[in-house]
Amino acid sequence: MVAPFPYRTAIIDCVKSRMTNSEIIKKLKVSRVLVFRTAQRYRRLGTSDDMQRSGRPVTVTTPEAVKAVREKIRRTPERSVRKMAKEYKMSRESMRTFVKDKLKMIPYRMQKGAFLSQKNKTLRMKKARKLLAGTKDGSHLTTLFTDKKIFTVEANKEAKIIGSSLLTIRVPVKKKKF
Repeated sequence: MVAPFPYRTAIIDCVKSRMTNSEIIKKLKVSRVLVFRTAQRYRRLGTSDDMQRSGRPVTVTTPEAVKAVREKIRRTPERSVRKMAKEYKMSRESMRTFVKDKLKMIPYRMQKGAFLSQKNKTLRMKKARKLLAGTKDGSHLTTLFTDKKIFTVEANKEAKIIGSSLLTIRVPVKKKKF
């Protein structure tokens, strides 16, 4: 329900004391339309209450529910909107709009990620530079990237080992004759 305008009671008191609309406007320094509409509503309904509104009444987003959800989120901010919706017996979308519009919060899911130390960053940079250098001289063709189980391919005992964090491959070395 919309809160009544703060000047409404003052305007109605002036109307009860038989002041004209022009006198009320000058006295309270409010807009002409506000005074005319408020006076007309009072004369027609005989009360200062809000008029009956059409439409479905609010059942889910009651002030008690707003307070309970705010407190629940304050205690555990990583709380799932889906679980809260199930707990309060409302749809997920209603709970999402509830949190977004009534509480002015942004629902999101925390993403997990790996934390890289400075040592790991430098090691990754070295590996990346090594692979980049391998593309220049063509040796990158001997490196195999896969998501399968780590395995070793052995050609012969006189082999050069090409390593990566995923896979180690033994490649035969060609002997140079002088």
